[in-house]
Amino acid sequence: MSRTYKGCDGYAPLLAYIGREGYGLYAELREGRTHVQKEVDQKLREMIPRAKSMTEKPLLLRMDAGNDALNNLAVCQEEGVHFIIKRNLRRESPEA
Repeated sequence: MSRTYKGCDGYAPLLAYIGREGYGLYAELREGRTHVQKEVDQKLREMIPRAKSMTEKPLLLRMDAGNDALNNLAVCQEEGVHFIIKRNLRRESPEA
């Protein structure tokens, strides 16, 4: 546990679920000061094969705007999974 970006003590959880029921696939409580994207591409390389071993159906990966990173897109494409990643506009206008 450590200070989060919100200024309180806490964790930066990294969680993955599978299926409509939301079965736990992966859970890690990282220190609160850990950036949401830290090592996520590496974790995806572990989690996606694990998820593929549980089903023959296509996978859809959904992630928050904190994970809008080219590394994550590359892993999804390499692993052949569909994805929805919320766009982080940073300094871009919505029109762009």
